[in-house]
Amino acid sequence: MSVDTLKSSAKTSNWYKVDTIKVASKKQILGTWIEINKENLTVQIDEHFFNYIEHHEKLKYKFHKDTISIFHFNNKFGGKPYIITDTLFLLGDDNYCLKFIRKNHDN
Repeated sequence: MSVDTLKSSAKTSNWYKVDTIKVASKKQILGTWIEINKENLTVQIDEHFFNYIEHHEKLKYKFHKDTISIFHFNNKFGGKPYIITDTLFLLGDDNYCLKFIRKNHDN
């Protein structure tokens, strides 16, 4: 999935404003988010972990240059982070995309 695809999807979804912000620092992603997936999960992102509240699970992550890597046991996933309005997208290889909607600003 590309950034252009995200913008196009946002426009067809009638989002109020389609500003794509490439995430440049951890500070931009800190706070509470809802991961949009099979089950919507609350995720508290702090300086070191993606804390999945409902599953009582903390996943260590690393923000390096323009990529976020999330570690789960021996697996690593993630991608290039972008924010459109209040939605965080992690765009990975092979059209892989994680989507998080901001619940609140904790910082």
